[in-house]
Amino acid sequence: MLLTEIKRRFFVFRNGLIADTLRQQGSPYRYIFGLNLPQLSEIAKTIPHSADMAMALIDNDNTRESQLIALWCFQILK
Repeated sequence: MLLTEIKRRFFVFRNGLIADTLRQQGSPYRYIFGLNLPQLSEIAKTIPHSADMAMALIDNDNTRESQLIALWCFQILK
């Protein structure tokens, strides 16, 4: 699964109200989809849990949800 496919899933769950609130509060991310933890957990269950995927998500440091979901990949690898 490619990073672009994961971002498409982020977009499906996008919550504009949360995203806008996070931006107004000074969140440093360029892209904020406003997903909550249950939504991120649901997406994390469907992506490959490999070190390469986790590192690709971590390296995508301009997207809030990529950073958060990468933690699930690393946790599952343990």
